[in-house]
Amino acid sequence: MEVLVAVPGEEELLDGLLDWLRREEGLRGRANRTRVTVPATTMGGVVETLTVAVGGGGALTVLVTSVGAWVRNRRSDVTVEVTVADRTVRVEGKRIKADADSLAALVVEANRAADGH
Repeated sequence: MEVLVAVPGEEELLDGLLDWLRREEGLRGRANRTRVTVPATTMGGVVETLTVAVGGGGALTVLVTSVGAWVRNRRSDVTVEVTVADRTVRVEGKRIKADADSLAALVVEANRAADGH
């Protein structure tokens, strides 16, 4: 399963996030920078994003935890979008505690999708 990670409007931050993710033991060799075509119904165009290949719940949990840690370590406000299957969760640097619940729900839902439920 592939997870998309985007930093809307601040694509220049993707390299730092990519470096951060590549330092995670459970994500080495799984994260890459890619261009994704956005459907015309949602403004269209091409956006830069990170694609992270995750298998079971372990790598997905590492990814979600790592993205949350990266957001908390930013000195400026930042928003990250994590997309698994057809669900996208926005993590905003201003209120990461509230978004931690959304990330936890994303992990549960992604694991269900990976298991075919």
